[in-house]
Amino acid sequence: LSLPAIVPKEHPAAQAYRSQQNSIGTNDLYARVRSLEVLALLILGRSLSVRESDGYTTRSCKENMGRFIGGLTLLELRDLSVLRLSDVCGCSARHGGRVFSQIYGKSLRSKQLEIRMDLARELLEIGGRTVERVAELCGYAEGQHFRVAFRRRFGVSPTEWRTRHRE
Repeated sequence: LSLPAIVPKEHPAAQAYRSQQNSIGTNDLYARVRSLEVLALLILGRSLSVRESDGYTTRSCKENMGRFIGGLTLLELRDLSVLRLSDVCGCSARHGGRVFSQIYGKSLRSKQLEIRMDLARELLEIGGRTVERVAELCGYAEGQHFRVAFRRRFGVSPTEWRTRHRE
């Protein structure tokens, strides 16, 4: 068995495959099972991590999520779906949502709303943009949805906020 040529040599699956091939004879049943496991993980798109005691193992959803989210910008996190997050982390959408809440103390949706409202507040204070443009920059397709969310969060409309904080 060998890894397909499309897998870069630096890929964790390729490294794990090479290390286990070098350490155990290729006719050994254990080696063949481990090879199939590496290939299955590669096909499923799951990440691998190296562990000294047994060569490699799949990371937990929590570890994958921490690594994945740690590499995102706030704007990427703002637009992330629970389905995409759970797919990357190798778990169900429901479990991914629970793990996100455990790590960050709030749901993904709440975190995204917080990011949007913080950005909106800053853009309104800077000025020079219409409320519609601020809504668009914050990821809202409809200005009315933005106005409702902003009022719910800060207790005043975006226009009132801008007027109060410009002075």
